[in-house]
Amino acid sequence: MSFRRWGTFVGGWLLLVGCANIRAPEGGPRDVWSPRLKSWTQRYDRKGRLRYTLRWNEFLDPGGEALPTLVWVNPTPQDSMPEVWRRIRGKRLIVKVPRPYAGGMLWIGPGARDFTEKNPVSPRPLLLDTLGRVLRLHPPPSGKQPVWLLVQGTAGVYRFLAEGDSIQIAHLPDTAGPAYAFEDANGNALWDGAPELVWLPQSSESLFRTAWLSLRLDTFPPRPKQTYLWGEYRLLIFSEPVRAEGAHLALSENALLALDTSLTIYDSLGHATFWEKPALSLSDTMPPTRPIFWSWQLNSQSPWIYLSTPDTAIRPDTFLHLKGASGERLIPACQEKNQFIIEPAEGFGEGSLFRAEGRLPLRKAPVRIVPDSGGLFSVFWVYPPAVLGNSSPFLAAGGDTLWLVPGRYGLLPAHLPRPHITLKGRWPHLSGTPSPLKEMVVLPADSLQVVPFTMPGP
Repeated sequence: MSFRRWGTFVGGWLLLVGCANIRAPEGGPRDVWSPRLKSWTQRYDRKGRLRYTLRWNEFLDPGGEALPTLVWVNPTPQDSMPEVWRRIRGKRLIVKVPRPYAGGMLWIGPGARDFTEKNPVSPRPLLLDTLGRVLRLHPPPSGKQPVWLLVQGTAGVYRFLAEGDSIQIAHLPDTAGPAYAFEDANGNALWDGAPELVWLPQSSESLFRTAWLSLRLDTFPPRPKQTYLWGEYRLLIFSEPVRAEGAHLALSENALLALDTSLTIYDSLGHATFWEKPALSLSDTMPPTRPIFWSWQLNSQSPWIYLSTPDTAIRPDTFLHLKGASGERLIPACQEKNQFIIEPAEGFGEGSLFRAEGRLPLRKAPVRIVPDSGGLFSVFWVYPPAVLGNSSPFLAAGGDTLWLVPGRYGLLPAHLPRPHITLKGRWPHLSGTPSPLKEMVVLPADSLQVVPFTMPGP
């Protein structure tokens, strides 16, 4: 074999080997673009189903075939999502819609994503709606689960999927009725009640010209989220404000020490539960650190700091160690029964206490809520920020001077019912006053801050 023929053979063999090594090219910018729909067709098959064939510019991820967020149809007779046959074949998405739903609009969601980088498609209808609008939820969703919006219309239920805090609403008639949004924790595209967060519009007349309120369905009696054995008693900690009947010591709005073997405990909506001291188990232990509780009702009455503890055997020479820009300081924490009383610390805004988690505010500001001239509102519910895990509302009389730590507060006249969810069939509805009617910002100042309260106009 001549040298020329031998060189041709080796070069061809190297070219063949190089072309056979199929892999993604190295380097270059990462693909951050969602798959783009190039074309689509529709026809009816022999079973009367409307068959869609959607062609994309890149290969799709077959793992999205079983996701409810892949495709759906608006409207549907019920709020449950009807079964729609779909398959991914390379760059094609094939959808078969049963005849009862064939007249609706096909929607595509983030279940359609590319094969390599898993870039999702933004929720969108198959046909563009020039009159479509975007709804924004506030407070925004957590982003951990899909968020659906359901709207009742004369033709059925319309379903829209959120992208972040934004929901694109399209092909929705003007005669739309009640609506709600929810976090789909179990991925079935159906609201399952108490475990899933729900957003409700404060006005049922419009989706856009109103604020939205985020709530959870509360149909359960109060149950302690933590229970500790404390000597011969039980320390009960709740995630909501409670009151109790029976021998007990209220440590804060959401914590109590059960001094008896049984109590009747009520939450803010009046749900009641009968608590009885359970049998001793290995899990009934004292917490690793001494629990300290912040009572908003008590702290709002004085510039001093009042902390509650179930332990009455703490040494009287206990000090609070502070570190700040002005140096370090030890402040004696005087104990009176189950309370620690701490004087205001000059030059210190916050500090750490007894290895407790978070920071403890040490300075308060005087605030006076002035009711309207008509005298309609004399007592208020005050919704405070969280301090030591307690953000429970407390009662305050109009005209009194309150001592509050800096932060944002909400005010609601006490005679107005608190917001909660009621059910009509499977659909949640907002009851009570939608939200605190007044927001109050407490600034870190020593001078008196006066907050006038008037009922907002419609």
